[in-house]
Amino acid sequence: MFSFYNKYKQENQKKVLTSAVLGIIAGAVTALFISPMRGSQARKMVTDKAKKVAQDMEDKFSYTAGAVGTGIKDISNNIRDKAEEVKSTAVRDINKGRSKTADGLSDASDKINPHT
Repeated sequence: MFSFYNKYKQENQKKVLTSAVLGIIAGAVTALFISPMRGSQARKMVTDKAKKVAQDMEDKFSYTAGAVGTGIKDISNNIRDKAEEVKSTAVRDINKGRSKTADGLSDASDKINPHT
């Protein structure tokens, strides 16, 4: 269930990011053609915007990667906790079994050798 959701979410994020980048490029090209600015001013504006978009995308990817890492860490911790519970239960049950076996052997020994 979660893997399907995560895959859908990742695909959706890729589509949104791709659309945003294409929109920015299209907007920049259009701005260059209709801009009343000189070429050097327009190039500086486009460069500044491109740097800002690149920084924003890096921030979003870092946030997404951090969220995924946190999710994986939480799942790992849950698995470790469950494994520890299973181990503790198994050890307790094995010790109970050993105790019952020892008691049974002692009772059998008493019945075989009642004077010991």
